[in-house]
Amino acid sequence: AFAHFTQSRWQCILVADDDGVLAGWAARENSDDMISDFWIDPMFQRHGVGGMLLEEIERQVLAGGFPSIKLESHADNEKALSFFRKHGYDVSWLSMKYARKLDRDVQSIGLRKQLVEFEMLTYGPSF
Repeated sequence: AFAHFTQSRWQCILVADDDGVLAGWAARENSDDMISDFWIDPMFQRHGVGGMLLEEIERQVLAGGFPSIKLESHADNEKALSFFRKHGYDVSWLSMKYARKLDRDVQSIGLRKQLVEFEMLTYGPSF
């Protein structure tokens, strides 16, 4: 499935490399405001690769006209949650989904970051 995804959807994948060595990659599978995949090789974690990759994918989301960006992760992936929170993402939703490969329910957490701030001109309803 992964090989098929990379071959058929290559235009939505960003790759970070270090002298030809894959350092990480990110994707927006549907070219919308959702990061569908984000991975940094453990050898390159805590070296700024993830931050640079995230900054570029956020720039692309903004250029696509989306005011915010979101992603979903396993709720127990503390490294990922810490990374995204450090970069301004907030918890937006929690859900349980059945994972066929694991044959059990898996708790997911949705994260969201506002990329464009909207100015509030009034308090309460506007007439």
